[in-house]
Amino acid sequence: MGKISKVVVICISVVSCSALIGCATIFKEKTAEIFFTSEPKGATVFIDNIPMGKTPTKLELSDKEPAKVLFHKDGYEDKGHIVPTHVPLKWALGSIFPVGWIGVIVDACTGNWRALKEKEVHIKLDSIENTTKNK
Repeated sequence: MGKISKVVVICISVVSCSALIGCATIFKEKTAEIFFTSEPKGATVFIDNIPMGKTPTKLELSDKEPAKVLFHKDGYEDKGHIVPTHVPLKWALGSIFPVGWIGVIVDACTGNWRALKEKEVHIKLDSIENTTKNK
């Protein structure tokens, strides 16, 4: 193999490997574990209107979009919460530096570089008795 051929092979190898290094689509987990608690305990946690368990509970949620959460317990006002998403700096930079805009485009289009911002959610529910007395 000639000197130029070795350089070409090395360059192609480096570019190919670096394409994999920064790509959240390949390396990042697609879900996040969130711990939900409430005061009082025993509230049903709904994610996108689907009952998922009672507090305290740990749930695996997709991190591609914000999670819409509702806490419900008989005798208490329902309370909603949105677990926001963000793009962590490590995935944004990891997508840009190795391969330029290819990683950014792939990760942005798939939503795979997004992550849920919160790891724990605690909600204090208000008693229906207390809310009717205050009105």
